[in-house]
Amino acid sequence: MDLNSARYLSFSVYSYDPSQGARHRLVYGGSVHLAALFHKATQQNSQQQQHNRLALQLQPRGTLYIELLYQTIEILYRRTPSLHLNSLFGTELATVVEREKSGRNIPMLLVRCVEEIEKRGLDQVGIYRLCGSARRKQQLREELEKNPMHIDLSPSVVGDINVVTVILKDFVRELPEPLCPSSLYEALAQESTRESTNNAQLMMTIMECCPKINQVCCLFLCLSVCLSVLPCSFIYSFVCPRPFVFPCP
Repeated sequence: MDLNSARYLSFSVYSYDPSQGARHRLVYGGSVHLAALFHKATQQNSQQQQHNRLALQLQPRGTLYIELLYQTIEILYRRTPSLHLNSLFGTELATVVEREKSGRNIPMLLVRCVEEIEKRGLDQVGIYRLCGSARRKQQLREELEKNPMHIDLSPSVVGDINVVTVILKDFVRELPEPLCPSSLYEALAQESTRESTNNAQLMMTIMECCPKINQVCCLFLCLSVCLSVLPCSFIYSFVCPRPFVFPCP
């Protein structure tokens, strides 16, 4: 499946054919115009979702039966605190750190995920963008809920590094309060769009208003993401001019 410009969803069916000089040969294909399919849902109440069952005509022949679910951004990214007492996902950062008693201001899940990503994921195409197996992710989430301090994320246990990045993103996305609290987000967003020589300094000043643990986690994750796209020398020169903006982990 390929999503093109967030408008068309293309399906390709391949056949194993080593005799043709390639391991896989494209046999059938078809696409769905998402904008037209979900137009009614976008015009309705933002809290609604829409199911569609389709019989997609493939080329040159064949039919593919699929089911698609449309959810609005409000539903997809709604933050709902966990109702379980000792839950890891959906729990406030401060609560997780206090419970773990690791001596760090960062949940061990973030530390372990970032360490594993930096070991074997920085050269991976699409890192932090591609998704791994949904089934393996769910299994890993359940294991983390039981024992987050000693979870094994090595290649022999979690072969696809994209599963690790999805776990990390799920944890951050499901926090009851974003890393940048809602009360500060609007001010930060406004400063990010202004053209000013001291724009970056103002943005950092706003971030310093966040709780200490949020600052530490935000810097920790930002540096990790930067490692995947920028050389270390550039990151060092960017961070060093103002090294005490965030407290150290």
